[in-house]
Amino acid sequence: MSENKTLELAMIRTKLANQRTLLLFVSTGFALAAVSKIYKYKLLGILGVIIIILSAIQYIIVNNISHIKKTFGEKISTFAWYWLPMITVPLSAMVLYLHFYIKKKR
Repeated sequence: MSENKTLELAMIRTKLANQRTLLLFVSTGFALAAVSKIYKYKLLGILGVIIIILSAIQYIIVNNISHIKKTFGEKISTFAWYWLPMITVPLSAMVLYLHFYIKKKR
């Protein structure tokens, strides 16, 4: 296998591992928020939000470090493949807001 192909495969593995890490930290943030709601301990909910935000920052940094110059068509598919997991961050923020600050009518 050529050196360029090996480098490209290594970068793909790095980006996939980065996506798994982001999604793991988002699910951990949700778990902390759920535990904080059950035990009425808001500090855990705040920690969950901080974990989600920091994991998003880490995801962006790693994706920018391992950027490869591509054509326009490849950039579109790269955008969809690499940046799509970032949708979980604003969705997580909305769900956590609804979870903590919207009162149920009974």
